[in-house]
Amino acid sequence: MLVKVHALLWDGDRIVVNAERRQGEPHMTLPGGRVHDRERLSVALRREVEEEIGVRVLVGRLLYVAEVVHGHGVHDVCFVFAASAVSALPASVTSLTLTEADGRVFPPIISEVALDGRDGPAATRWLGNLWRARDA
Repeated sequence: MLVKVHALLWDGDRIVVNAERRQGEPHMTLPGGRVHDRERLSVALRREVEEEIGVRVLVGRLLYVAEVVHGHGVHDVCFVFAASAVSALPASVTSLTLTEADGRVFPPIISEVALDGRDGPAATRWLGNLWRARDA
C-alpha cells in the first residue's frame, strides 16, 4: 500500500494537473505523489508539487481521503489538500476545467470536486474505494 498526497490547486476556474506520459500514454494527476517513510503529509505535498510542476505551494486544509484499490496490484490511500501557489503560476502549467478533467485525472475525484464547489466540502470527506466506484 502506498500513501499519496495530492493538491487541489486552482488556476482561475481551472484545476492544475500534472500531465505526463507513462509507457507512451498520456497520464494526468492532481499534482502530488508518494509520501516517503516518516515524512509529514504537508512536507511531502510541497516537495511533490514542486518536483512535478515547479510550483511552491502553501498547503491548506485536508479536503478528501480516499482509497484506490484494483486488481492490478494498486492499493493507494490518497490525501487531497487544498493548496495555493506562493507566486504566479508559470505559463507551462497545465490546467483543465472540471468538465475536461472528469474521468481523465487521478485520483478520480473530479465529480466530487464539482459537487462540493471551489471551496471543497465543509468537512473532510472520506470517499471510500474510488476504483471500485468507477467500475460499478
